[in-house]
Order: sequence, then C-alpha cells, then structure tokens
Amino acid sequence: MIFEEFATLLSGICSRSPLAAGRPLRWIIIANPKAGGFTIKSRWNKHYAMIKDCAKKAEKNPVREGGPSQTAIKEGGSTGHLGLVQTKAAGHAGELVAALISEAAAEAGSGTSVSKNESRPFYLIITAGGDGTSLEALTSLYQAPAELRGDFVILRLPMGTGNDGADAWEVDKALDLLLEPSALTRQRAVRLTTATGKGPFLAFNILSVGLDAFVTDMTNKMKGKLPGDSYKLWVDVSSLLYDRLYKVDYIDVRAGTRRERK
Repeated sequence: MIFEEFATLLSGICSRSPLAAGRPLRWIIIANPKAGGFTIKSRWNKHYAMIKDCAKKAEKNPVREGGPSQTAIKEGGSTGHLGLVQTKAAGHAGELVAALISEAAAEAGSGTSVSKNESRPFYLIITAGGDGTSLEALTSLYQAPAELRGDFVILRLPMGTGNDGADAWEVDKALDLLLEPSALTRQRAVRLTTATGKGPFLAFNILSVGLDAFVTDMTNKMKGKLPGDSYKLWVDVSSLLYDRLYKVDYIDVRAGTRRERK
C-alpha cells in the first residue's frame, strides 16, 4: 500500500514537471523497499507528508507529454504503469538503468536523428533509497554511450539510511527540482585504483577507506537483518574492534585528473 501511494504521488509530480520542456518525458522510479525511509514508520510519515505537499504544488503545472518508461512498465508489476519499480536484490537498480539505456538507444535508432534530439524522449531516473541504490544507478548510467548521455538525468531522493549522495537533505527540497525549471548539471565521478591494481572503483558522493568503509560495508551487509539506523551499532563495534580485525597503517593517496570520457 505504501508503494502504491508513493508511486501515485510521484507519477503525478513527474507528469507535470517542466523538466526538459518541449521533449516527451519518460520516467522510472527505482525504490528500495528495505530503505529506512520506507521501513521506519516515523520517517515514512514525514516523507509522505512532504510528497503530498509537493504533489499538490505540482497541480498548478499543465500535464505534459510523456509517461512512465517502457522499462518501468515491464519491470514494475502493479506499480509499473505509474513508473515505479521495487528493487529485488543487490545490483537490481543498476540492471534497471542498463535496461533504460537500451530503451533509449532503441528509440534513438528508430529513425530519429541524434543531432535533432529535441524530438526524442528525455529520461528521468528517480532513485528512492540510500547511497547503495544511487551508486548502482549512477555506475550503470556512467556506462551510457556518449551520444545518449544528454537524454538522461537522475534525481536522488534521501530515502535511505545513508543519504550522502542525495540531491537534498530533505525529500521536499529534492522534489522541488522537478516542480520548477531547473538547470541540469554534470558532476564528475571519482575513480579509485589501488596500488595492487584493484579497481577502478567509482564514487559519486563520498569515497571512503578504512574504518568508515568498514562501517558502510557492514551496514549494507546486515541491513536486511538489522533495519533502520544499524550503522550506529557498527560505529560502536568498529571503534572497539577495527584495529584488531585489520592491520592499521598509513596509506599513500595520490590524486590526479583525467579528461572527460568521449
């Protein structure tokens, strides 16, 4: 029931968003049902009230051309017609974005000139989860062909336990980006390669190593059994045991720049 209401409200907001005006808007809402923003009742009630207010504000805008993406309709089950898909396992968010990229590629190859992309659909990806969900989606989007990158935008709602990668600290502030004309921005990813040749690992918000990375990793592994703010437990555990489990030493970090991929 929660996700039907959530999907209905967000679908209404998307259908009246001025984003990429003049082009058909196709959207997919990727929701992690285990995210704290859904499973912790007090948080959900707060988010729900904000989303309802945003949906009410959206009613002043005209309904635009577009609708849920074919990927969302196909994969979303009972909420697919509204554009929402619930993730089923680790990696699923990335798979959904990859399928959406394939959908966009098929549309671009159906006879529409790449140089005249104003008539092609514009794709909106909304992640409703935490940092893990947004990382998967962004990593997959990072692989999109250069000629299609301008057809995508992602909005990251702060619905998880960790929301360092969200586009705002509160849900209503993030959704405001859909309610008013907004400038689209590109942000670089951070690529990490270890001295032993492991990687590259991608980061789109915070790249952590050591104790902080341990806390994040354990929280993600155990969130199914310890929902909510279980990261607080792992902070306490790691402060006592981390240097006994791992050899603590200095590390050398070297930063450089790369040309943007073509």
